[in-house]
Amino acid sequence: MCNFGWREIGGHKLMSTDDGTDFLLQILPDTDCTFYIYAYGDDGLKINNFHHDSPTGREWYYALPAIACDRCGDLMGQGAGTATPDGTFCEDCAQFVETPEQ
Repeated sequence: MCNFGWREIGGHKLMSTDDGTDFLLQILPDTDCTFYIYAYGDDGLKINNFHHDSPTGREWYYALPAIACDRCGDLMGQGAGTATPDGTFCEDCAQFVETPEQ
């Protein structure tokens, strides 16, 4: 998220849901909101949100699918983990993956 509320803060959140209402409740602030949802990239969403602290709609949320560790299945954010020819691994599992000699 970026430009959140009157302080225009940013941040991120890793979550798992298969329900649209739950998805929005986990992202949007707990107040009366008007929002518009757009496609973002190949498989993401961007949400433009308006509410009493952001009446001009400067608040944006970007949702991208999480990546699962190929060893333990834990979710990681986009760009996280260690990518190898054998898959993408979380920080904990990367230590168990052999990397080819350089």
